[in-house]
Amino acid sequence: LFRSPNMMDLDPFHNLLFYSAIGFTFGTDNIMAFKIQPDGSIASSGFTFGVYNPAAVTLDPSYQYMYTTEVDGYTGKPEIVSIKYSGTDGSGTIYSGPLTRPSAKAIQIAVSR
Repeated sequence: LFRSPNMMDLDPFHNLLFYSAIGFTFGTDNIMAFKIQPDGSIASSGFTFGVYNPAAVTLDPSYQYMYTTEVDGYTGKPEIVSIKYSGTDGSGTIYSGPLTRPSAKAIQIAVSR
């Protein structure tokens, strides 16, 4: 399985690094979380499964939720998904969505209060 980072974001409160990972096999895509160590190195920490072809990833200002764009693996429709994640290891579960979005490839998502 090959994982290629498309977009990533940092959670400075929980020392987590998130990035989208796309696999070569249908259904293996996910958002990966890494714990940032005191020396600056990173260690594998958690995953959010059930996201298809994730691209842009962003965290909300409270550092409890993550948002990503995806392309539905069954219909090919572009969507936005919100994910609630654990501050402990970054593991997440889909919280709401998917919401349909325009068909252009999203390159960035922004969140504000």
